Amino acid sequence: MNRAVFFDHVRPLFGNRMTQAQVAGVGLILDEGAARGITDNRKVAYALATAFHETGRRMQPVREGFAKSSEAAVRYLESNWAKGRLKSVKTPYWRPDADGKAWFGRGLVQITHKRNYALLGPLVGVDLLADPELACDPLVSVKILYEGMFRAVSLKGDFTGRSVEEFIDGPKCDYVGARKCVNGTDQARKIAGYAEKFETALNAASQSGEDVEMNNAVAEVVKSIGFGKRGRTVSPVPITNMPIRSGKEVVEKVQRELTRLKYHEVGTIDGIEGKRTESAIDAFRGDNRLPKTGKIDDALIVALAKAKPRKIPDERANATAQDIKDRAPIVREGLAGQIISGGTAAIGGGAAAIPAIEQYIERGEQVAGQVERVGGMLDTLSMISTYALPVIVVIGGGAAFIYFGRIVWRRVRMHQEGELA
Repeated sequence: MNRAVFFDHVRPLFGNRMTQAQVAGVGLILDEGAARGITDNRKVAYALATAFHETGRRMQPVREGFAKSSEAAVRYLESNWAKGRLKSVKTPYWRPDADGKAWFGRGLVQITHKRNYALLGPLVGVDLLADPELACDPLVSVKILYEGMFRAVSLKGDFTGRSVEEFIDGPKCDYVGARKCVNGTDQARKIAGYAEKFETALNAASQSGEDVEMNNAVAEVVKSIGFGKRGRTVSPVPITNMPIRSGKEVVEKVQRELTRLKYHEVGTIDGIEGKRTESAIDAFRGDNRLPKTGKIDDALIVALAKAKPRKIPDERANATAQDIKDRAPIVREGLAGQIISGGTAAIGGGAAAIPAIEQYIERGEQVAGQVERVGGMLDTLSMISTYALPVIVVIGGGAAFIYFGRIVWRRVRMHQEGELA
């Protein structure tokens, strides 16, 4: 699909101008649909239309009343409740519970009530009961959108029990009826109109072939300021210019980002997606609430763009050479362990070698006495050996100690910064 063509077609829906956040949100919905193997443009179009309506065209997760914070959402709902504007509401579900958590609407499609947070959390792999604000994370919210509307993990639509597949499948396409997957018939025809426009754009993009230069939408996702956990904005980081392509180029750039973020287990930056790279990817994904697949996908790229360097534990950051020798197998069993013991032996080697050299000289003098024709030469050699060789050994041992000491220092620094196990 050529997403540049797609965005050309949908831009009029957004008043002929789209913000980075809007493009980012659209891109994530397209990517999630593709990741789930949804190839029917009409189904993806309805997901886009629903998010378009529910977020007030923002295409980013929102809180009920489009509030900027949880506290503001609660105040908004309390005010409307007091004014009698929430006639269909029997119980004020937004009021904080005993733990101080409020279960008002959040997301691309706003989920309300604690029971729905409890239902959807396990389906998308996050603990929404522990932190309901995670529903405002785009990477979580887009999964809730698809889990709630489509037959996914639970094999049914989890918002209402109805699924998009009941209304859009094969020759059947009932955009109006599909609203029952979310909220009965509320604004059903208006949303159906949005879906038709998104479908037209998707069909045009599908017929235009792949955008070989750059996936326009995903590029904007990466470039966008975006939203982090709890809806806070974050600043762009160096990976923002990274196009999403398959093959060595993208792997190498991901490896560089992982290294920059102190996931040094990635190993050599070589553009090869081997076991070490997969291990580093999974470590990063685990730290950033992503499924551990070991793979490079758009969710990983967006997370890399917003991530901060991994914190190094104080124990590692303040480690000494002795700590490395005793605690780090890769050093204890390898070069550094040998250096720590060998370097000291080199210094002591100069003094330890002197008795052996003297014995050798004494032996040489005995031989010299029997071979007169080389007596003078042996006297000279004896004198040189007696005074010069110990000095040479000491100097050589000292040089070795300094050389090996530098290596030990480098190993310590690498360990402190997380580059060594």
